[in-house]
Amino acid sequence: MKSFKFIHAADLHLDSPFKGLTDIPQSIKQQLLKSTFQAFSRLIDQAIHHNVSFIVISGDLFDAEQRSLRAQLFLFEQFERLKAHHIHVYLIHGNHDPISEKQSSFQFGSHVHIFNSNEVTMQPAYHEDELVAYIYGISYGEKAVYNNLAKQYFKQDDDVFHLALYHGSVGSSQEHEPYAPCSVQDLVVHQYDYVALGHIHKPQVLYDDTLIVYSGNIQGRHRKENGERGCYLVEVNNQKSTKLTFLPLATIQWENIAVDCSHISDEQQLIFTLQREIHKECTKDGQCYMLTLELYGTTALHQILKSSEKQRDVLEALRSLFPIEDSWIYISKLKIETSMSYNKAALIAEEQFLQKLVEKYEQFKLRPTDEMLQIKELELLLQHHDLSRLLPQLHRKIVHSAIEDGLNEILDLFAQEKGREL
Repeated sequence: MKSFKFIHAADLHLDSPFKGLTDIPQSIKQQLLKSTFQAFSRLIDQAIHHNVSFIVISGDLFDAEQRSLRAQLFLFEQFERLKAHHIHVYLIHGNHDPISEKQSSFQFGSHVHIFNSNEVTMQPAYHEDELVAYIYGISYGEKAVYNNLAKQYFKQDDDVFHLALYHGSVGSSQEHEPYAPCSVQDLVVHQYDYVALGHIHKPQVLYDDTLIVYSGNIQGRHRKENGERGCYLVEVNNQKSTKLTFLPLATIQWENIAVDCSHISDEQQLIFTLQREIHKECTKDGQCYMLTLELYGTTALHQILKSSEKQRDVLEALRSLFPIEDSWIYISKLKIETSMSYNKAALIAEEQFLQKLVEKYEQFKLRPTDEMLQIKELELLLQHHDLSRLLPQLHRKIVHSAIEDGLNEILDLFAQEKGREL
């Protein structure tokens, strides 16, 4: 068998609407709407550059069942680019773009092989006119498929490379709806050389011997889809050994940057610290970034940062440091996870009520078997007039259970009410 190369991609989500981003500049919004198309165009560039024999796409080419003519035309044009280089395409449809008789569709060339939704079928794949692989797959016929499709798969006996396409939830992943759920072992049992997965958007290798791989989506669409997004280049030698190389494709990369604010004492220091951390994390030339900054740590700025008005002020200041150019950095969100800085011992010493509360809490820790009695005593303390005025701000868990987090929250509220750093 000859050596050959192929690309494994999935979850293109062409036409993704990028909902919920109403407060971003219009120029960035337009680039986001184009980003899935641009990422797929980059994929085609990579396929041609690496001279692959074929690409496989494991479902969700489109973001919705009612795909636009623009998206269909774009896909047709990109597949025609591959045809000019004798590169074939093998694809299945997933839950976002199930096969439907009701919708019109562009007719692709004979080099594009689409698996039907009736049963698992097999297609031969060639490199320089020599048979090198059998490719297996089944498309979704409807949006919600809850049966284990892996049980329908089979394997021919021929001594070629065996590659299966599968769109669904494999293993214990909870990231997406559990469509076509199966275990890793349900796929391992078929003894394929490679299983090209789609549906889960995070790139990951689930199993090493029989390579069972999620390529992830080609373009992140929100802050939870952070980090590099792309596809896998798979090189197969004449002994059927494989080498995987991840190829980044996303034109816009989402990143969450956590910043420790414990050492920060004023707003100027805050702005310059955040600027420095952003430069440290966003290093790729020509890459656009959408950032969420997560601020944590005990800091004197905690009370200031809790203000939504101050958060907007910080965002505006930071955005002014990163103008929107050809490659840009945009800070889309601040997450404030900081805590107040105060002297806990001094606060307790000032409040007799808090001394009693801490004493009861310590007793509770020493005698957990007296749980019900301790809770009743704590509930009586929680009815104290000094605490009652703060109750609307307290989490329900404080009233129902005497846990350390609850005690700390009470102390924090007392410190905040005093309006000072003790």
